[in-house]
Amino acid sequence: MGKLVLPDEDAWALPTDWQEIMPRRGGFAVPPPETPEDSAAELREALRYIESNGYLPDDRAVLHDPDLAAAGDRFVRPWLDTEEPGPADPRGAAVAVLTVAILEASIVEPAVAHFGTGFGVRMVAAMGEFVTTGSLWEVDPSNPETYEQGWRAIDLGRLRDAAQFVRARLATAPDAEYDDARTVLAAGRTTPIGRILASFLIPTETGWVDEDCAAAAEWAADDSGGEEMSEGDHRHLSVLLLFAASTITHLEQLRDHVVADLSPYSQHGNVGTVLDGVGPEAGALLATPFYAKLLRLVDSPWWPGVRPLNPDGLRLLSVIPTDEAFRALCRECFEGTSVRSGSFLKSGVLTRYPVRAVRVLTELDAEGRFPIYADLLAAHLVTDRRLPVEAKARAEQIVAGGGAGLGTAWATLLDDQEESRYRNVFAGTDDEKRAITALAAIPFEGALGLIIDRVDRKHFRSTFLAAARKRPEIALRALRARTGTGIADELLRDHLLAFPELAGAAPRPKTRSLPNWLVVAALPAVGRFAPETVCELVAASTVGEPHPDLAEVRAHHSAAALAWTVFEQWRAAEYPTRTNFAMLALGVLGDDSTVAALTAFFPEWAKKANARMRNAIQALGGIGTDVALRELLRLSRKAPNAGLQLCASENLVMVATARGVTVQQLLDRLVPEPDLTPLDYGPRRFTITLDDQVQTVLHDERGNRLSRVPRTAATDDPELAEAARARYTELRKDLKTIITERRYALELAMVTQRRWTAAEFTELFVEHPLTWHLTRRLLWATFAADGSAVTAFRPAEDRTFADIDDKTWTLDPAATVGLPHPWHLGNDRAEWSTIFADYAIIQPFPQVGRELFEVADADFSAFTGRSVPSGKLFSLTARGWSFDDGHQGLLRDGPDGPGVEIDFGPGYHWQEPDAPQTLERIRPADLAGLPPLVVSEVLRDLHFLIS
Repeated sequence: MGKLVLPDEDAWALPTDWQEIMPRRGGFAVPPPETPEDSAAELREALRYIESNGYLPDDRAVLHDPDLAAAGDRFVRPWLDTEEPGPADPRGAAVAVLTVAILEASIVEPAVAHFGTGFGVRMVAAMGEFVTTGSLWEVDPSNPETYEQGWRAIDLGRLRDAAQFVRARLATAPDAEYDDARTVLAAGRTTPIGRILASFLIPTETGWVDEDCAAAAEWAADDSGGEEMSEGDHRHLSVLLLFAASTITHLEQLRDHVVADLSPYSQHGNVGTVLDGVGPEAGALLATPFYAKLLRLVDSPWWPGVRPLNPDGLRLLSVIPTDEAFRALCRECFEGTSVRSGSFLKSGVLTRYPVRAVRVLTELDAEGRFPIYADLLAAHLVTDRRLPVEAKARAEQIVAGGGAGLGTAWATLLDDQEESRYRNVFAGTDDEKRAITALAAIPFEGALGLIIDRVDRKHFRSTFLAAARKRPEIALRALRARTGTGIADELLRDHLLAFPELAGAAPRPKTRSLPNWLVVAALPAVGRFAPETVCELVAASTVGEPHPDLAEVRAHHSAAALAWTVFEQWRAAEYPTRTNFAMLALGVLGDDSTVAALTAFFPEWAKKANARMRNAIQALGGIGTDVALRELLRLSRKAPNAGLQLCASENLVMVATARGVTVQQLLDRLVPEPDLTPLDYGPRRFTITLDDQVQTVLHDERGNRLSRVPRTAATDDPELAEAARARYTELRKDLKTIITERRYALELAMVTQRRWTAAEFTELFVEHPLTWHLTRRLLWATFAADGSAVTAFRPAEDRTFADIDDKTWTLDPAATVGLPHPWHLGNDRAEWSTIFADYAIIQPFPQVGRELFEVADADFSAFTGRSVPSGKLFSLTARGWSFDDGHQGLLRDGPDGPGVEIDFGPGYHWQEPDAPQTLERIRPADLAGLPPLVVSEVLRDLHFLIS
């Protein structure tokens, strides 16, 4: 019932985020400023902090008045030198606030809280006097460089901030304090600043405000004092009268006569303060060019000329319950340099002010200048069921005419946007999409037909599908009127499949869990499973936990085909974001063919569809085949931003956890085989091989080794040659990335004592065409159950194995294999070093010749206190270390419990990522309880840090 009740269109409430206002007595209720529990202690702490950083600014070449400076010192000195409060001298406090090098609100606020609001009023009045007369300081004539106007601007800013705080206290002060403040400020109304401060602090004295707003034009034009309107000019304070205003007349008097000296950023509280004083009738006036720039209701307000309102300005007009504000909003959105239909339609004014909308849109339509108002008005009349009788009569006339001609204004704007080459008809993509939605929302066959006529353009198809679901009968008539065109016939077929009752068949049962863009009848069956059943099983799944019955579904090749058809329907609907059903279907039903098809969209999505890209990454994890996981691995390294790389890495971790293996064990199986197919230049072909260092080597057709990739010759096919060169460049990059990662992984495996079965070792390291190049340059060993090395061996070039006597050695299929650390080799280390040197084997990382350290070498005093680059600390994360939560320490776990911790300072900070760090402490102080291998690696890493 509530939906059919007209709202109170004259009701007004200050929006929540505009309620941080400068309060006035009797105005919008704002909580008073919080009073510190111990204001004296807070003031003392603030002043001592300022004293520790230099009491007076050292960049001002000025001479202070000695008497006033002494008064300021008498106020401050007791707070600095004793535990007793200073004197209640508001003039001394005014001097202090205007002269300290660092001004914080914590000076004014605790001082006023401690001494009272009356003290604050007198302090502000004294500050106003000093700023007006300039008596506090003068420029030092002996210094040729002066920035007097800038320094006086700082004084003005401090005066304004102090006055704003005191006004907040006065708004809720007892009557006696308020009357006292009125008396004090009345005595100072002998100068412009005194008058401005009085009206700002006591805005209930409307006589003062009347006088001062009327005088503002004279002050702005007055140059008798010889001052320019620069930052130090006291006339900049005249803007405070805006926050004392209480009538439209005040605003009219101030317009063009106050200086635009508010915050450079939009502050909703400024607008809220004016509306609190004047009322909502001020809204339309505040959106005019002068006030819009002053209150930052336009972007880049310093630019000359009239600027369009920004979202804050449009929102202001949309919540003001007056015809003037509604009319201004319409003109701003539809009569400017670009159409802002999205801003208008999202503002909620048609719902909030339905009767006012009829009245104002009728007036604008009668002007006959902008046809869009006719479409807006007619759509509003026929769709809003709350409208009164006279409006309903107009709606019935429109219905009786079949809505003839409605929507043509929207269609014209959309066509102009499509055909325009040099300007944007709409302000943004959202405005264009909202315009299409508004056209489709007109409940007549003709309007929906205009959508169908343009359905091959971006955003139109998805909008039509949404409209057809809401009004299937109207969509059917519009489609049948356009049969004979391929795209309309396709849409008609899908529409009848989705709504078979329109063709006389039984309606399909409604399934709430399925998205409304999905045409289930157009999906293929999967074995014995009907498409409806498959879709319901998908809807009952997550990527990480597919429905158990989907195991049988996935056994059919057509399951992936169904998932891809779902994806294509989602794509045709322009990727609606309310549901992730399409990506879910790919994740639980996809296969390797899905991976290839899906990843083709990644370059486009990574640029402008980050959320969709993340969902696709999750789908790859759900597919879970080696092809899908290799793509995840590639994205974890090469996705275009860190967020997507992290997302891919997290999905790899989830897959590894689901399989019951570590990430490193998973990565062992994801090393891709290099694509060494010949480079095809058309008439010429070039073979690719890898050398011992896993560098690519090119040969021509006669077997000659080439020093670089060949350039395209005149006889070559230019497209094939360019593609071949690009593939070769990418191959070299990929090989470098993969080998670097594998090298680090194998070194970490040696240090952390990872082990593999003989079968895993053979499959992953010996038979793999890429990993083999690293395998053959390392020493391997079989290990006993207690972790001790049994037999060390090296792989030979023919993929057989040789022992320390260089005799052929056979690997036991039941053996456990790993990379021995030099500690495992004992006295055989020297002999293995000789063998590797004789065969000129260059190891991918130090192994046989690796430095060894013992507990006796653990003199931590050689490390603590040393400064190290942050980059070296980060590099330890590739050596088995990890940062603590605060990024002030590195941790290395022991084999069966606590390990070693390095504390450093000042700690990593994102603003200074390259700042050097000092090693502060290494724990435990005694490494004797750790295994020799761990001790050696810890000391080796410490020597690396300080090297």
